[in-house]
This record gives sequence, structure tokens and C-alpha cells, in this order.
Amino acid sequence: MSTHVRDATEDDLPGIAEVSVASDTDSGTDVEYVRHLMHDGTVAVAIANGRPIGFAAALPVGGVTMLADLFVRPDAQSAGAGRRLLDHVFAGSTNRMTCASHDPRAIALYTRAGMTVRWAVLYLSGPALPPGGPASPITTEQAAARE
Repeated sequence: MSTHVRDATEDDLPGIAEVSVASDTDSGTDVEYVRHLMHDGTVAVAIANGRPIGFAAALPVGGVTMLADLFVRPDAQSAGAGRRLLDHVFAGSTNRMTCASHDPRAIALYTRAGMTVRWAVLYLSGPALPPGGPASPITTEQAAARE
């Protein structure tokens, strides 16, 4: 399977969402989130046989390039698309990081790409708040205990 990687465009938003659903994540289904990544960072899409099979996004954060997302459809994994996506979003960057991954293949890929894990990501769930609050700050320890 020949894979082509390029910068994502607005036209790629439905394909990015499809990759997200196939990868059992909702990250790429939030159009405004992906647009934010496109505006403030780099978003790449991997295309094989005319269809999107993966996407990646990276953002500059305090002198470091942070991998925000990397997903490859399960039926296209372990064929090099993830590495090509990383190469694209990290082009020109030497100081790289990511937050976390539950996939052992991803951790090995990230390490080979020169990334280090800087902190853990805590995923919280609960009812959505209206824009602007109300919300009460909690400590990291309180958030971890609720996790």
C-alpha cells in the first residue's frame, strides 16, 4: 500500500473524523478542535488508495513541539504511516514531546522519534459546563482521586 502524507485542509475534516471513529477516539471528530490545530500548529493526513488512513497534529509549546494527536486506522497500522505522519508534523523540530499513549507500538514509535513524555494526561468526565462556568478549581491530587 503506497501512502502519501501531506498537510491537511478543510476538505480533509470528514476523513479525519472517519479515522478517529475507526481508531475508537473522538479527537478528530471535533471540527473546531482540528481547526484550532490547523491554525496554531500542523495537521497532516495520510492517504492510501484514495482514502484517509491516518492523521497527526503537533503544536509549538514553549520552545518544544508537542504531538497532540496521531491516529492510524487499525486496518492500516504497522505499515509505516505513523512514522511518515510524525516526520511530517515534526519537520524541522528537534525538541519534541508527547503526553501519553496506551498503545505499546505508539510508545516505541515516539521514543524512536526522539520524544519524551513530560507529564501524564488526566481525562476527566462529567456533565458539560456552560461557556464561562460555573467551575471551581481543584488540585491535581483531587483530580487524580476522582479519576
